[in-house]
Amino acid sequence: MCASPRSLPPNVSYLDLENFMRKTVHLYLIKPSQYDDDGYVVRHWRGVLPSNTLACLAGLTEDAIKQQNLSNFYNIKVHLLDETVDKIPVGKIRRSQRWGLSKTIVCLVGVQTNQFPRACDLAHEFRKAGITVMIGGFHVSGYLALLPDIPADIQALLDAGVTVVKGEVEETWPQLLRDAIEGKLEPLYDFLNAKPDLYTKPIPVIRKKYLRKFVGADARSSAPSARLSMCRDGRCGSVPQNISPKRFGATTKRTASRFTFSPTTTSRATRIGKQFSMQ
Repeated sequence: MCASPRSLPPNVSYLDLENFMRKTVHLYLIKPSQYDDDGYVVRHWRGVLPSNTLACLAGLTEDAIKQQNLSNFYNIKVHLLDETVDKIPVGKIRRSQRWGLSKTIVCLVGVQTNQFPRACDLAHEFRKAGITVMIGGFHVSGYLALLPDIPADIQALLDAGVTVVKGEVEETWPQLLRDAIEGKLEPLYDFLNAKPDLYTKPIPVIRKKYLRKFVGADARSSAPSARLSMCRDGRCGSVPQNISPKRFGATTKRTASRFTFSPTTTSRATRIGKQFSMQ
């Protein structure tokens, strides 16, 4: 039934109606944390280095939405969550597609070996709610590359309906995203031998709200830096170039007085700040 001007609620424009008619897709890009020795999730009030994986995937996602013209058919909302500084709203995500008005996709990205148990728990939790889940990162790629058979823990993910991505996704992220939205994901993707051409790929994007969660970060900086590498085996980043070595060192020392940084760590951080200022 077509909506007439009289059937529209007050203060609702045709543009709002058009956005509502497009199916909403919630895309959660989650960088999982790890468990400590007592089984608690490690999370900090302030972080030290932003996740380069999230920054790269944010840029790739924006580019993929434009390439595939997905915004013409879907209202895509991208959520970036770094569990080292963010609390993952598991309950909210589980309930997000309960009434069928939207589709939710969870991507557990840049998963390292110490983060893999936490990533598995999150993946199984979301799959129980029928949510589309993908997982990738250094541990998954290296684990599958070194062993002749699929390990039991990764097989458990596959059995639960989690899509496992092996290798880099710079060349294939637009198609992966479309497959996820349309419900056409395969259980396992192997891109290990498909080396991406980074020269033609979009630069990493980091959001100001996310950047404010890290010590020494200046929210006025619109992008992390051109020196961000496409690594997946660690938490990479760079010091914003408009921060002086003196300010960076002072901020790090204040953090050291609250947490468990050693004097060696703070002096090394000061030297890093000087190094970035000279580049």
